[in-house]
Amino acid sequence: MDNQYVKTFSLSRIGKAAGIGGAIIGTGLDLYGVYKGAKTWGQAGENGVFTAIGFLGPVDGGKL
Repeated sequence: MDNQYVKTFSLSRIGKAAGIGGAIIGTGLDLYGVYKGAKTWGQAGENGVFTAIGFLGPVDGGKL
């Protein structure tokens, strides 16, 4: 008998969802840290820049 009732998921979909969730949680924690005075806006902004770079992925102009 085949596994016709077994639902499968691709690892890329799971990884993408985990990445988006992690970015949302990380941004929320940064903003909470700024609110509580544990972080500066500069630190939170730097983390935001690296989060945006992570979403853009590798950028190659074809010259590397």
